[in-house]
Amino acid sequence: MLIPEMVSSTDTIAMNRTENLIALQMILNSMSTLNPKSLTMRKLRRAAYLHGIVEAVLNEQVSSLPQTTEIFS
Repeated sequence: MLIPEMVSSTDTIAMNRTENLIALQMILNSMSTLNPKSLTMRKLRRAAYLHGIVEAVLNEQVSSLPQTTEIFS
C-alpha cells in the first residue's frame, strides 16, 4: 500500500524520533509491495535512507549512520 503524500513531504515541521520511526516503517511496508526495479521503489529507498540518517542523528548515534547497501539490498 503506497501513500505518496506520506512519502514526499515538503513541510519543514520538526520530526521527533517516534514520528521518524513510524514514517520509516510505513516506507518499508510500502517497499514490500513494489517491483524492485520501479521508479517508486528507488524513491522509497532514498526516503528510507534519509530516515535512517535522521534516526541516527535523533538517537545521537552518528556512528550508526546507514550504509546505502543496507537500504538498497
